[in-house]
Amino acid sequence: MAGAAVEVNTRQLARMQARLAAYQGKLKNPKGLARGVGQLVEAQTRRRIQDEKTAPDGTAWEGWSESTKDQRQGNHSLLLFEGRLRDSIAGQAVNGNTVVVGASMIYAAVHQYGYGPIPARPYLGLSDENADEVVDLVLDWCEGAL
Repeated sequence: MAGAAVEVNTRQLARMQARLAAYQGKLKNPKGLARGVGQLVEAQTRRRIQDEKTAPDGTAWEGWSESTKDQRQGNHSLLLFEGRLRDSIAGQAVNGNTVVVGASMIYAAVHQYGYGPIPARPYLGLSDENADEVVDLVLDWCEGAL
């Protein structure tokens, strides 16, 4: 996937490891779980861009530079000019238990990491609340798989 991406690996969510151990060997279709986690993280990321306008760690994005501010009209907000970045957010299941979520727009990495005079405005990643939602989804899936 071109642009910028964040990888969410269900094995790396430490809070789930102990609870998942009880289900080992009983779980089927981990790709289905990865797709579900991917869809959730896609929705969380789109919400962050459209409504929350903060980095996953909760910090507010730096505002428009003066030169950019002059080019924007009243209804344009950070990272949501025409919605192309938000609409390009997509997830892809990899190796059964891993999902990669990212944006395919050519300028996606510039927004995520910054570049020269353009400040970073991270939009990919999981806030604590996002991680809790992922954990809840995984645990619900596990219970349903038994």
